[in-house]
Amino acid sequence: MAFADDRIPVQYRNWYPDNDNFYYRSGDGFIYRVNRSNNLVDGLIPLFGGGYYAVGDPWPQTYNFYNVPTQYQSYWPDGGDYGYRYSDGAIYRLDPSTNAVNAIVALLAGDLGVGSRLPDGYDVYNVPISYRTQYADTPDAWYRYNDGYIYRVDPTTRLITAVIDAIV
Repeated sequence: MAFADDRIPVQYRNWYPDNDNFYYRSGDGFIYRVNRSNNLVDGLIPLFGGGYYAVGDPWPQTYNFYNVPTQYQSYWPDGGDYGYRYSDGAIYRLDPSTNAVNAIVALLAGDLGVGSRLPDGYDVYNVPISYRTQYADTPDAWYRYNDGYIYRVDPTTRLITAVIDAIV
């Protein structure tokens, strides 16, 4: 496949900017991370079109490299007790010993609002640490984080009842 003119979709360009080590191109439903030193593809980022992995799902070995969008890497660095991976609108926390998804740590969908239904697979508490005492889950309300906002969710209906601006 020739990558010279296959720029990545505009909505991903800020997340995967070309840099001194890699450049990013797209095709066949993937973003390809290409190593500048040898021009070989050394990473695939799937563009699934909204299909989220659920907690407990195995992470595909083919996509097992750190690919969190640049602006989120300081919040979810790879290594230590967890690995973090990105796939089509969500950042996932992986158990490094099993490579299974054990949390969806952030949706980057940007399209959730009051009255929206919480996406399937987004049941795991993921509020940033600095907000956890103020926004802890209760029997009457769940709190979930997504792209700069904390969402209050009715646990029975899974409908978002409030959107709280959070600066992390």
